Amino acid sequence: DAGHCWTLDDVAARLDQQMMQLWCIWNGQNMIGCLVTETYQTARGFTCGIPIVYCSDMELALPESLETIEAWGRSLGCVRMQGEGRRGWERALRSRGWKTITTQVEKVL
Repeated sequence: DAGHCWTLDDVAARLDQQMMQLWCIWNGQNMIGCLVTETYQTARGFTCGIPIVYCSDMELALPESLETIEAWGRSLGCVRMQGEGRRGWERALRSRGWKTITTQVEKVL
């Protein structure tokens, strides 16, 4: 499927090479989600990207997780956060200061 550009092997290799970081989200006893981050330079400044997110309970998992990752990104000199995904993310993140800057579409040939 075109929306799933990363394979498990791709992510494992990039985590191994420390090109990506894995963040696990716990609700005390159980893991309820995870995020994968990567940092990179763009024309708009050093950026912390979040290319992969899974949460079984987005309302519980996201607020504290995003605060932690945003602080970590700032500590590295990041001036922006970036992510992409379904429209549901746009709605979920709007109240946390995120805004939509682009929509990505693609066709697999």
